[in-house]
Amino acid sequence: GTGKENCLKYRIQASAGQSGSPIYIKKAPNSYCVIGIHTNRDTDFNSGVLLNTAIRETINNRIKKEIKTTKLRLN
Repeated sequence: GTGKENCLKYRIQASAGQSGSPIYIKKAPNSYCVIGIHTNRDTDFNSGVLLNTAIRETINNRIKKEIKTTKLRLN
């Protein structure tokens, strides 16, 4: 693929330094779901990466590896 299928575009205000912030949707009055990671800010729109299955698996595997190598404990 071209990578465009994993791109989210939105018109929510963003500031410098916010790259890496979560992009989320509201599922219920007090329930939110992270769907992406903010990467770019522009004058017309902002954009980020959609957390598809492959990206979520990569993140989870890196977290598991880090936990194993640093002996980090999660409660």
